[in-house]
Amino acid sequence: MIENLISTYVVPFLIRAAITAALILIGLQLTRWGMGVLQRTLERARLDAIAIRFIKLLARFGALVLVGIIGLSTLGIDTTALIAVLGALSIALGLALQDTIKHFASGIVLVLFHPFRAGDYVEASGVQGFVNDLSSQRYFESLPTTAGPS
Repeated sequence: MIENLISTYVVPFLIRAAITAALILIGLQLTRWGMGVLQRTLERARLDAIAIRFIKLLARFGALVLVGIIGLSTLGIDTTALIAVLGALSIALGLALQDTIKHFASGIVLVLFHPFRAGDYVEASGVQGFVNDLSSQRYFESLPTTAGPS
């Protein structure tokens, strides 16, 4: 009776668990390798360090979610509902945070395309002055000076 139970349920589960562990390890190794390739590619493109870090973060997150879903699927867990919930959550968060996302995207555009640099004279929304600092935390914090670059 117990031998039948073990051969029917335990052994197949252990085999699936071993395959899942192997797939997850391979996926993590591929993610690590892909991050290195992405790093070199982005550095050759001469992107800003902030942009490189952001792109790598998004790529790593996406790869890890994909590895996790593949692992769950290999274990025999139906991932259709999980993917649907993740999609619904993405839509809900996107709608709730749309202004924040809009400002964040504007910041990414500033980091990627550098429409102006420290020392440039700019005018934005009625505020004018020289840009003293351009970081991901504060874009126009030190803007309202007309004395020239410091």
